[in-house]
Amino acid sequence: MKTSEYLIGLVTYPLEKAGLTPVSDLITIFTYIFGKDKILLISGDEVIHLNARDIKLFFCKGKENFVKKTLKLIVYTIKSALLYNVKVFIFTLGAEILFPAIIILKLLRRKTIALLAGDTVKVYKVKHDYKYPLASISWFISSIFVDRIIVYSPAFIRAKINSRYLLRKVRVASHHILDFNVFKFKSISEDISDIIIGYVGRLSPEKNPLNLLLAFYLLKKKYHLTRLRLIIIGDGSQRELLMKLIKKMDNTISFVRWCPREELIKYYHSFTLLVLPSYTEGLPYVLLEAMACGTPVIAAPVGAIPDIVKEGLTGFLLESQNAVSIAKKIANVLRDREQLKRVRRLAHLYLRKKFTLEYNVQRWRVVLAELDKCLIENKCQ
Repeated sequence: MKTSEYLIGLVTYPLEKAGLTPVSDLITIFTYIFGKDKILLISGDEVIHLNARDIKLFFCKGKENFVKKTLKLIVYTIKSALLYNVKVFIFTLGAEILFPAIIILKLLRRKTIALLAGDTVKVYKVKHDYKYPLASISWFISSIFVDRIIVYSPAFIRAKINSRYLLRKVRVASHHILDFNVFKFKSISEDISDIIIGYVGRLSPEKNPLNLLLAFYLLKKKYHLTRLRLIIIGDGSQRELLMKLIKKMDNTISFVRWCPREELIKYYHSFTLLVLPSYTEGLPYVLLEAMACGTPVIAAPVGAIPDIVKEGLTGFLLESQNAVSIAKKIANVLRDREQLKRVRRLAHLYLRKKFTLEYNVQRWRVVLAELDKCLIENKCQ
């Protein structure tokens, strides 16, 4: 006997701290459309922190291994479809490769969406993870059976989707919501003799912090930018390696573990530049938050970034992710202070148009109505 009915089932692989923000924003969007009592979340136990949102939770424990977590997510997904009559399942943040669940949901006549928050397969590849071949095959199968593939921007389509069959399924929508009363624009002092380069993100191979560290060294030795500081905010598998290198290189580099949003905003305001040299991305929140705060960004042209960061207008794009290219780009950008001032303003104004709750709700209404019109009309039986 069905105890209740939920319209949206949100499925993610167990999250790191950074993954809580996109999940929270997705819940905000779907709560706005359907109400909080119509959303069900399946993930890791990190989502307990979101329990104040009063949504139905299924989660696996953090200490369980990869295989056990994966099997539990699949079982929980099928169970929720049968017990709670969930109409649409959205797989994201690593869960888009759970093809057994997607196939079974297809047989149960449920609608499925793969929301590509990044390139999960490429992350495994860059990290030389043993799960890479399995992830690659799994995504190939999932992509065949899902009803829709959601990406953040057209640039992501060009980078990720290379099949005409899959292109028919692709739609563009985002969940990034910026509170401009929190991420306030702040003009930076004309005196930038003390230059602070900032990095915020996971310290792992796909994010490429090692080459940023080497670029910082080049900026001091080759470009003679002696009054230069680097602040790295984050944690991850490469932390110990980076710490060892810093001890040998320089004392003008600071490490900060994950910090509260209030502190992070202070760092954004202090940065002369935020640099994100990643090998793979979706659309990183740190990039948008920094731009909203008036911090110019230099980023690799991966994922949805090229549609947000326009060279010389709303930010700057790297030609390559190697240390020499990163150092050269930073040095060139710092030479033109007037351009930096212009980029700050244009980037902030651009974000105000597209990264609001209302804008994202409208995009998702279109996607969901096309998939199942009765969802939006609230007439599902």
